[in-house]
Amino acid sequence: MSGIRNIGVEFYGQSTVESFQSLECLTFSDMPEWEDWWCCPISVEEERFLFPCLRELKMWRGRKLAGKLPCSLSFLVELEIVECPKLSTPVFPKCSSLLELNLKACNGMVLGYTGINLTSLATLKMLKISDLSHFGEGLGIVEGLTALEDLRIEDCKEVR
Repeated sequence: MSGIRNIGVEFYGQSTVESFQSLECLTFSDMPEWEDWWCCPISVEEERFLFPCLRELKMWRGRKLAGKLPCSLSFLVELEIVECPKLSTPVFPKCSSLLELNLKACNGMVLGYTGINLTSLATLKMLKISDLSHFGEGLGIVEGLTALEDLRIEDCKEVR
């Protein structure tokens, strides 16, 4: 899968809404040319049926990936993004059930700004995050971490 640049309509098949109805875990790994994950334009109503059972999403070593995640991953419990340094825009989907977030060797802007619902988050690990100079300041993140039990910030040289 090293030559894939975009994930788009061919990934979903004929009907975006009916694709992957039972999928619980999805991992993308070692995709050095991957630049964009195109989520087919669908209505807000249909969007909630995209990956309706997805609980774990892991993306490892997508060094050119700069797109966003699907907007609505309602049942996502674990999100792991490793070595995706070009993800610099807020990528968080609507996932109010997220319990574990692991970020490693990414850009700090991947956290986004406001509107991130992390109130259910129990574990947050940030390792080797660049451009994360003021964790939570102005982001509205810290205020929402009411269920956090495990926080690990390591080798984030710019955090003050």
